[in-house]
Amino acid sequence: MAKLTKRKLQAIKTKAIIYDTFLEMVQECEFEKLTVEKICKKANVSVGTFYHHYRNKYEIIEEIFHRADKFFQEKMSSKQIAGKTATEQIVGFFDLLAQIYNRYGLGFSKALFNTRNNLFINDERVMVTMLRDIIVQGIAENQIISELSAEDLKRILFTTARGIVFDWCLRDGDFSLEEAMHQYILIVVRAIAA
Repeated sequence: MAKLTKRKLQAIKTKAIIYDTFLEMVQECEFEKLTVEKICKKANVSVGTFYHHYRNKYEIIEEIFHRADKFFQEKMSSKQIAGKTATEQIVGFFDLLAQIYNRYGLGFSKALFNTRNNLFINDERVMVTMLRDIIVQGIAENQIISELSAEDLKRILFTTARGIVFDWCLRDGDFSLEEAMHQYILIVVRAIAA
């Protein structure tokens, strides 16, 4: 692997500063009121530098989704979303999802819920395909019994999870997201468990 030049190292550092500044600011400021200019001022970078790294603030959200997908992929490959049954894996999957939302914080979670965010419905995202694979395997092994398809079950589970996170946002985080996610997903999973 070729050694990175000082210039490339500086570019990586600058992009990380913009990313981290966005995450910090979205906790304090409503997403719609958060401008590129405000991010740049706080990050101490020029607007041109911002646009060198990101097309707009929505692209930072895309990067966060990609990082979450990578995180899920790592957890799955290291068997951290493991379970004896598909239904246990599904519950573990959404427990981990709630942890991610908690890690990024309430402000960030509020920023995600807007009609411009199509990443929620992108069926090719790693996280989405991973859940679909768990469900398909559960159906094949008769651990999941349902008249619905794996695709329909995946959609119901993600819609339930987004509803819990949205409610958490509406209530300004006044309940444990992780406990609520576990409880509600468990209810859905019990309805389809063999």
